[in-house]
Amino acid sequence: MSLVPTAAELADVLEPNERVLWAGKPDPVATFRTQLGFWWVGVPVTAVALVIYAKGWLGDFSFFPLVIGGVFLAAPFLMIAHAYGTIYALTDRRAIIKHDALGKRSVESWPFDTLDDTFEVLESSAGCGHVYFGTEARKSQRLDADYTGKIAFREVARPHDVAALLQRLRADKN
Repeated sequence: MSLVPTAAELADVLEPNERVLWAGKPDPVATFRTQLGFWWVGVPVTAVALVIYAKGWLGDFSFFPLVIGGVFLAAPFLMIAHAYGTIYALTDRRAIIKHDALGKRSVESWPFDTLDDTFEVLESSAGCGHVYFGTEARKSQRLDADYTGKIAFREVARPHDVAALLQRLRADKN
């Protein structure tokens, strides 16, 4: 799967005569790398769970620790699947985040005049990072918001270039 979204992938979310000026997807390698912390927990939990299961110490409930360890081991791969189904776009009118993965579809957009005054770039790995551009009050209901309520394009290639384009687009609208 390509990391460059096609026009067909965005056609259903664009308004009439709206032009896409940039589109991208989260980098799966960078996404995997940031989620490896789950494995630091999952591997030891699974190892202990295997011993518990083999010894039968919890009787009929011996599989529960295995399930918990398995969830931690699977988490990075689920995040990669989520990343493959995510498209970020900047149009001549707004910033768009489209999710279509793991049985969940959502499309959210923000007109340029609703974005934060300053954009923050957080580099996560060589050539990739997050571009924070908005703050959302209802953070618990948003896939796009982190725990602080900030909305971002996550794990995009060349995040400083994306932030510069976003800044230019917003300046042109004002």
